[in-house]
Amino acid sequence: MSPSRVGAILFFIGLLGTNAQRWDLPDELVLLASLVGVVGLFAGPGLIVVGRLRRAVPATPEQLVWVACVGPILLAAIALLAWLGGGIVAPRLICRGAVVIVLGFCFFWSLSQPQDLRLSRNEQLVLVVFVLAVTLAAGRSLHALGVHGELYGGAVTKTMVGDNRSDPRVPYLIAMNVAGHWGPYEQQSAALYSPYVFHSRGPIAGLAATPAAMSWSREIMQSIDQMGTPFKPLDPFGYMQYRFSLIAFAALSIIPFFCLIGGTPAAVVASAVYALTPFFVHELYFTWAKQSSATLLLCGFCMLTARRFVLGGVLAGLAYLAHPAAAFTILAFPLVLVMQADWRNMQLGRLFEPRRWWEARRPLLASGLGLAAILGPWKAFTHGHFDSSSFADYVFMANGVPDAPIGTWLMSRVHSLASTVLPFYSYMNFSGHVIFKPFFVPGLKPVMFSYQWFYTLPAGVGLVWFVLRFTALRRAWQQFRGFLTTMILLPGAALLVYWGATSTGLMREGLHATFAFLMIAWCAASVDRSPTRGMQIARALELLLFIWLPTQISNNGLLSKAHRSTDILGLAMSLASTALLAWLALKAARSPHSEAAAP
Repeated sequence: MSPSRVGAILFFIGLLGTNAQRWDLPDELVLLASLVGVVGLFAGPGLIVVGRLRRAVPATPEQLVWVACVGPILLAAIALLAWLGGGIVAPRLICRGAVVIVLGFCFFWSLSQPQDLRLSRNEQLVLVVFVLAVTLAAGRSLHALGVHGELYGGAVTKTMVGDNRSDPRVPYLIAMNVAGHWGPYEQQSAALYSPYVFHSRGPIAGLAATPAAMSWSREIMQSIDQMGTPFKPLDPFGYMQYRFSLIAFAALSIIPFFCLIGGTPAAVVASAVYALTPFFVHELYFTWAKQSSATLLLCGFCMLTARRFVLGGVLAGLAYLAHPAAAFTILAFPLVLVMQADWRNMQLGRLFEPRRWWEARRPLLASGLGLAAILGPWKAFTHGHFDSSSFADYVFMANGVPDAPIGTWLMSRVHSLASTVLPFYSYMNFSGHVIFKPFFVPGLKPVMFSYQWFYTLPAGVGLVWFVLRFTALRRAWQQFRGFLTTMILLPGAALLVYWGATSTGLMREGLHATFAFLMIAWCAASVDRSPTRGMQIARALELLLFIWLPTQISNNGLLSKAHRSTDILGLAMSLASTALLAWLALKAARSPHSEAAAP
């Protein structure tokens, strides 16, 4: 079946799904239809932009970046309109009407397009990779069983991790604000964010998720107490669709990842490799806004290298408004402009030539204006509202202790670095640390051990990949030294200096975009070695064991009595998506049209 017909069918399913709950259909069908609808909302508007753009100019790989950024920005704008206009028209009506219009427009647009939607075969395949990544993470989210010590375990806002991070549910507070038409600093809103404030985190991720949460809910929560409502896969608050939205937003980072490697069959394989890394998958279903921020940062980097400087700055600013951790990567963007080269050819020596900075004055000014156009109004709006969270104090902390002696401070940074780059260092040295422990029960060692796959780099990329492709990392340093220094070492060093809360590793604390850039270079340096079937099977099994073994151990099984059918659905989605991603990597690598061997 042609891509245009597949797109039309999917957009139509999503359109029907907006009313599925009213038709008394099985929960499984409603959930699947809403998932299709959410994916359509996030990817569809960008596909239209690409299609219209290619009617006027020749197709280039970087044009696909629009798929990753247009949808989230449009959805955030719709939610902002509903928030501002909530006193005139009900916010739910605005969001629901806009969702129907967007999906309906995408449906009719796909019917009128050429059979290939003006997408190359490789672009079609990477969109399949994106959909499979969303399906994999959504399958885990649908599953009722968590792990031992899970925060908010058994509640609709459960985190699926046995640590003490409540960050996944913070963006939902935006939907609560929009539904209540509360100002961000009014009493009702302040109670939601306490002990923090509205601007302790950026609003973009929550705004982008709000239209779907509004459209597939019977009501939106209005108090923190409602977040403890017992878990149901199809909850009345649209919280599962909120999860789907943040998963889709974060998974869109696969698109600029593909574009940066060049849009070749090798880039398709690299995208599948990235989609199967345990760290990436975990951050998808954990729905921390940091991975959504990484999507916008990668898009911004693509725009800068394509000489769309103002747009690059705008996207960098929006990434910061998705999560402030984006600042560490934004620090490197001016250096990229001074180098004025494709990322594969960045030369560090240019940074020490004053004339290079003078030659880059216009790109620096243009991107700075784009960044200021976003951050200027944000800083003006939040000015004067006191934030007691004191995030700036982290730089003076040593393992959470403020104003520590310099020796203790330095040792904490050494431990942070070692915990990030050495396998199992954090578990062997910090397994008793408070960040590894659940709040209310003793930690279960196998569950705590599984944290390595999202706290540290070697397990985060997948131990199979790390061991079998380690030499390619050395080649990546030899080939892309300027890129690795600028986009990986610099942001990583800045975070290392800043983050003083713990010594247990930096991956989750702000290296989401840095991790993606590392995988880009690592995969690009692996183009002389095709993946083997055994390697791909081993990687898929490692990922599945990471996702599901802690749940099996914690519950002595993988199916709950109350939600058996949706648990089976979630398991099936996870297993099938993982298998298809591994198969797709092999298929693309062996494509007769491949321009180079895949990684």
